[in-house]
Amino acid sequence: MSPLGPGVHGRVLRFDAPALEGWSWPTIEIVGRAPGPRVAIVAGVHPNEVAAIEATLQLAGRLDLDDLRGTVSLIPVANEPGYAPRTESLSPVDGRNLNFTFPGSPTGSFTEVLADRLLHEWAGDADCLIDLHGGDLREEIAHYVVAQLVGEPAFDARQLELARAFGSEFLVRLGPEQLANRGRSVTARAALQRHGVFAEGGSHGLLDRAEVGYHLEGMVAVLGRLGMIETAAAPNAPIELTGYHFLMAPVAGWCRSPIRAGQWVEAGDPVAELADRFGALSATVTAPASGYILWRVTHPIVAAGDPIVGLGTSSS
Repeated sequence: MSPLGPGVHGRVLRFDAPALEGWSWPTIEIVGRAPGPRVAIVAGVHPNEVAAIEATLQLAGRLDLDDLRGTVSLIPVANEPGYAPRTESLSPVDGRNLNFTFPGSPTGSFTEVLADRLLHEWAGDADCLIDLHGGDLREEIAHYVVAQLVGEPAFDARQLELARAFGSEFLVRLGPEQLANRGRSVTARAALQRHGVFAEGGSHGLLDRAEVGYHLEGMVAVLGRLGMIETAAAPNAPIELTGYHFLMAPVAGWCRSPIRAGQWVEAGDPVAELADRFGALSATVTAPASGYILWRVTHPIVAAGDPIVGLGTSSS
């Protein structure tokens, strides 16, 4: 049971680590009247993914504290240094992307230490970590969740149960071979045999009501599946995918994309065309396999090597 009494508590979190000295994180603790699980929810790993941030700020008003069992711990903005300058994906302190830094390091740079403290200290004892993403300034994102599997049937069944509960259109299953390819919080948690839900959804840094609702209701549904609240949410049957491909720009150029997030494409279909500064076609990016567009970059200016399309497929 939380040492805090029942209610909604705003607190300031500081970590005892030299690399994080001088920084603090506003947090919200939602404490129920009865004991139960603890869920840690983080958003703002990328500060312009505002629909997810707004959903965390609205969660307390969505819950009936008299019926809540356990504690919900929220960090609305994980990338605190990037909040005021509206940084897109990197930390202004060390230029690293927190989303691909887990499990971090206790002796590394700012972002590496932050990832380590979030994973092991703040969320270490949580029954589930929910990591909310989606819709940065240059992105269009479908509604999908990522579930990291470890090859242990009981753990994987629960991991998928929680991921399906979120209510997304797509579910990307990462196989045990991805455990060595750390980076996302959900993968780092799974390596510790701890459950996590990684959710995406939103577009262009907009505070869209439907996107906020997607994240808000997804959180509520997971709390219900954990037995923390009573919900009448129907079981969700997302389209499940086992391959996740990041398609990169082979050259710098002016990028035109004929596809939309959530769209089905066939193997070999063009998903982006790059033109040079004179307007001449310099490269075409095609789908390596048939599948669904999970996200795409919408701004036409891209550099060589930039990820421009995310493709989910039924094979790796």
